[in-house]
Amino acid sequence: MAGAVAMIPTGGILYYLEHNNEKFRKYTNFQSKTALFIMPCLLTFGIVSENGLINRMRDMVAKEDHAKEVADWAVRREILEEKIKKRQANEKSEIYAPLTDAEREKKLHQLFKKSVLDSGVRVVAGDKLAIHQRVANFWQEHPFQILIGLGVPAVGAIFLKRRAAGSSLMLSQQIMQTRVMGQFTVLVFLLTLMGFKEYMDRQGKFITEAEAEERVEEMLDAQREFLFRLEEGKK
Repeated sequence: MAGAVAMIPTGGILYYLEHNNEKFRKYTNFQSKTALFIMPCLLTFGIVSENGLINRMRDMVAKEDHAKEVADWAVRREILEEKIKKRQANEKSEIYAPLTDAEREKKLHQLFKKSVLDSGVRVVAGDKLAIHQRVANFWQEHPFQILIGLGVPAVGAIFLKRRAAGSSLMLSQQIMQTRVMGQFTVLVFLLTLMGFKEYMDRQGKFITEAEAEERVEEMLDAQREFLFRLEEGKK
């Protein structure tokens, strides 16, 4: 749908230039006009589809991780309580008192904090990230936006340079040269961006200690709600 919608302004502009601009008709041929019509539509299609896929995958991962954490915590809690009951029943020489609410809360906090540290993040001391760390996080989360921000000005600069250096060339020839050089330049940008993104995916994004504690508190709140629902279900 996004690609089809992009055809409307693209086709309108080309139609206007074809019927009202003598230089456009003179310096462009059928191939260059076709490329000028198709490429904006393909660009729009690629941007929308990639962003939609990325957002959906993030939602799926977040839901799956949350469900897994809840299930793991429930299993650990049951195992811990069973061990305490067995010790109280089998060991008569020592008294094993059940965990208090404060002790259980502390153990859960430690468990969830460990799960946050093991979830592919790098915790930075303090409550604020450095500039290079924020740039690295943005790079990891928005590689295509960076690619567009670098690629469009680069292609524009290439066209202007071709226009100034090759004034004897036809406009269609200048466009074709720009397309070839622009594709190479954008491909280099793309490989560089995705290479760094792969590195960040392996090493983990940067978060502050305050953000780590917020994640732990969110997980604790989710477990409290889960326990409340279990108790309501038993009743």
